[in-house]
Amino acid sequence: MSVYIQADLHQGAPRLAVLDAESGHLRMAWQASQPEARAQDDLHALFRELMLLSEIDPANGR
Repeated sequence: MSVYIQADLHQGAPRLAVLDAESGHLRMAWQASQPEARAQDDLHALFRELMLLSEIDPANGR
């Protein structure tokens, strides 16, 4: 599965969107929570979601 990754800042907080390159459907969206003390937890959650997303087989959705 090919994806496009969009990353930007929204009111100073980083956010990321992963879009299916073929259909354009949103596969995952992430935005860091406020305050910075939770940034590491947010980062771990983001990478966990990315790993799960990378294991999805587009043929059967698993």
